[in-house]
Amino acid sequence: MRHPILAIDLGGVLLHDPTRGNFWRNIARGDEQLAAAARHRWLAELRTPFETGHLSENEVWGALSLITRLKPEDIRSQFLGGFTEINLGISALRSFSSTGGRTVLATNHYAPWLDIWNRKFAWFRKIDYIACSSEMGYRKPDERYFVELLEIVNAPVESVIFVDDDLTNIESAQSLNIESLYADGSDAWVRSLGLANEDTSHG
Repeated sequence: MRHPILAIDLGGVLLHDPTRGNFWRNIARGDEQLAAAARHRWLAELRTPFETGHLSENEVWGALSLITRLKPEDIRSQFLGGFTEINLGISALRSFSSTGGRTVLATNHYAPWLDIWNRKFAWFRKIDYIACSSEMGYRKPDERYFVELLEIVNAPVESVIFVDDDLTNIESAQSLNIESLYADGSDAWVRSLGLANEDTSHG
């Protein structure tokens, strides 16, 4: 196997990210102005410190609650409920694991949520390593993220292939000579790995 380790993104590759869908409109109960304000606050002030471990979950939901006037616990429920499976990515993860390759979850996320998804999705237990931004203190596309990812898997750069749906992250990984594949919504990246595209709806 040319690349015995697959480093794979979570949001946009394995699970749909609710912040890219109707989440903002839903928590604003259809008010487009409030939805835009909440989304702006998330992107401009909340996302990076939260995903690097410098803001608590309660602080994030509280800030969004002040804008949308929805209870923090309701915002949290809608947010976590919005992460739904992407069958193509899950199938590829399973197929790669079945070949004997190791997998690392390369994610900009809040580490405690990973326990939730581990209990909810059986395929999550196919993951061998976790590289989670909130535990590392920096997030993709920071090059330090990828340096630590290589330390986590304790493997040379040429043994790792990285898959992500964000071109900025792809470019950062490539700058460190990590071979990378862009998950553009098609099955091209799966075919590039030499895996069969076997769509699955299993959890």
